[in-house]
Amino acid sequence: MSANLQDIEFAPEYRPTFEEFKDPLKYINKIRPEAQKYGICKIIPPEGWESEFALDGSFRFGTKIQPIHQLQRRSQKGDLERCLSLKEKRETFKEEVRNFLQLENLEPLIICRQQVHYYDFYMSVIKRGGYKAVIDEKLWTTVAKELYVISTASAFNAKRCYMTYLYDFEQCHFFPGMSKSIKKCEN
Repeated sequence: MSANLQDIEFAPEYRPTFEEFKDPLKYINKIRPEAQKYGICKIIPPEGWESEFALDGSFRFGTKIQPIHQLQRRSQKGDLERCLSLKEKRETFKEEVRNFLQLENLEPLIICRQQVHYYDFYMSVIKRGGYKAVIDEKLWTTVAKELYVISTASAFNAKRCYMTYLYDFEQCHFFPGMSKSIKKCEN
């Protein structure tokens, strides 16, 4: 169903008297029931009226020019690119781990009923110096919190999952000099 432009009503325009506009908020509340139907209205104050909050003529508001095609964007271009890049990193890393473990399919990583990306988990541990450093400094709870895994058993489960899926991968890739003991690194 298409609407003809002639059928569309204009938003209401109000021209209050000086007396009506002594209290602008009171006037707005008075016209609200009618104006609200349109979602917008135009109020033209009486000639000579000045707001109590009026600023001198030297003050200027800065305006932001925003092209219409960007109005529904939730993030900046760089944020979007980083998200796409992160998604690709996660997928690529999961594939690398799957190949390293020689599995047909790598199930989603679940820690305390919370799904965690392999890439995020690995990077959280690596930035703290790797598996051994996280154990020595007792940082498993910190790692779990960073991954939004909140549970009384999060540290234990995070450590167990890392050891099961990512420890050997870490030893081959993050500590290549120590990888001689792991057969998978030689393939």
